[in-house]
Amino acid sequence: MDSPASSEGDEAPVPAPVFVLPFRASGYRRPMAPWITTAGLAGAARRRFGDARIVSPDGWFTVEEALANATVDAGGTAAPSHARRPRWRTAPRAAAADARKVVRNRRFGSDIPVPPVPVPFVWQRHDLGVSARSLADRADAPLIVSVHALVGRERRAWRDPSATWSAALERVGERPALRHADLVSCVSADLADQVRALGVPPERVVVTPNGVDVDAFSPAVDGTAVRAELGLDGRVAVGWIGSFRPFHGLDELLRAWVEVERRCPAATLVLVGSGQEQAPLEALAVELGLRSVVWAGPRPFADMPEVLAAMDVGVIAGGSGSFHYSPVKLREYLASGLAVVAPRAGELGRNFGGGDEVVLVAPGEVDDLAAALTDLVDDPARRAALGARGRHWVERHASWDAELDGLLRALHLAGRWDRR
Repeated sequence: MDSPASSEGDEAPVPAPVFVLPFRASGYRRPMAPWITTAGLAGAARRRFGDARIVSPDGWFTVEEALANATVDAGGTAAPSHARRPRWRTAPRAAAADARKVVRNRRFGSDIPVPPVPVPFVWQRHDLGVSARSLADRADAPLIVSVHALVGRERRAWRDPSATWSAALERVGERPALRHADLVSCVSADLADQVRALGVPPERVVVTPNGVDVDAFSPAVDGTAVRAELGLDGRVAVGWIGSFRPFHGLDELLRAWVEVERRCPAATLVLVGSGQEQAPLEALAVELGLRSVVWAGPRPFADMPEVLAAMDVGVIAGGSGSFHYSPVKLREYLASGLAVVAPRAGELGRNFGGGDEVVLVAPGEVDDLAAALTDLVDDPARRAALGARGRHWVERHASWDAELDGLLRALHLAGRWDRR
C-alpha cells in the first residue's frame, strides 16, 4: 500500500493523525455508519491539527472522500445465496469467511505505511483480526482502538450461525488487538464492561458515544424540497433513517403506526434506507393495512441534513434485546432540531432519563411507542420545545470536536499523551 503524499512544502510538515478503517469502500455489505463516524472524528482532528489521514483496504481517503463512501447502505435487499441455506450448510462457509477475514485484516494492519508527516496518534476502528499496533509503534504514536461492537458477543446475542465459535473469535481475532491498545474507546458503558471482561485494563477503557456534525445537521437547514418530493406538505412527518435490519425494531414501529394512523390522519411515517428486511417489512405494512407510510429509499449521506429537515419527529425503535450501541441517527435527529422518541435502553436511559430532550418509551412496548408518537403529532408546541432542548444538548455533549477532546484527555490521563 502506497503512503499518502506528504503535506510538507517549504514549511514544517503539518501533523496528521491516522484513522484506520478496516472496511472496503464498495461491494456487498459495505457498511455506511463506520465511514460516517470515522470521517466525523477525522474532520475534528483535521480542525485541531491541520490535517488527518483515513486509510482502508482500498487506500487513503480525505474526510470528504470518506463521507462520499457513506452514500447508501450496501446490505441490499437480498442476501448472498449461502446466507439463505440451512444453518448446517451456512456455518462451514461462515467459518471459512471469518478465517479469511482475520488473515486479510492482519495483513492490512501490518502493511499500512507511516505517512511522511508527524503522527500525533493512530485511531483504529475495531474489527476481526485488525491491529494498527505496528503502525503506531513505527510512527511513535499512541494507539486508540474504537469499539462499536464486539463481534463474538454480538453474534451470540443475535444467535448467528457462527456463534458456536464466537469464543474462539474473541481469543484470536479480538482480544489481542484490544489488550495491545493504549486506549480502548467504547461507544457505550455496556460495551466498556464487555471489553474489560476480555482482560483490558480498566484504566485503558473509556466511554465515548458517537458524535455528529453540528454544522451540517442543523435546524437552519431547509427541507422544503424534500417535503414536496415525498408528498409531506400539510402532513406531520415522523421519520426514521438507517438500514432495515432485525435489531432496529421496525416491525414494532409499523405495528405502533396502526394506532397513530387511526388517531392522527394527518401523520405520515417516512422510512429512509434499505436492507435485507425491507421486503418483509413492506409485506407487514400491507398486512396491517397501513396507508400513510412512505418508503423513501436509500439516500446519499450528503442529502441527510435536508431529509431530516423535512421531518417533524425522529424515532428510534427496538431496544428490547441487547442495546450496546450508540445510535448515530439519534445525534442527527437532535442536531436537526427534531422531537425524538426512543427506547429507554442502554445509553439512552442513562443520558435522557429526565425526558427533557428525548421522549423515552418502554423497549419493545408497541402501545407505549404509539402513545408517545401520537402525543407528539398532536402537540406542535411540545415538538418545538423538545427540538430546541435536544439541539442544545447536542451542541454541549455530542459534537465530534467534543469527542476528540475527550479522547485526548483520556490518553493524557492514561499517561500516553504528551503532545499539547
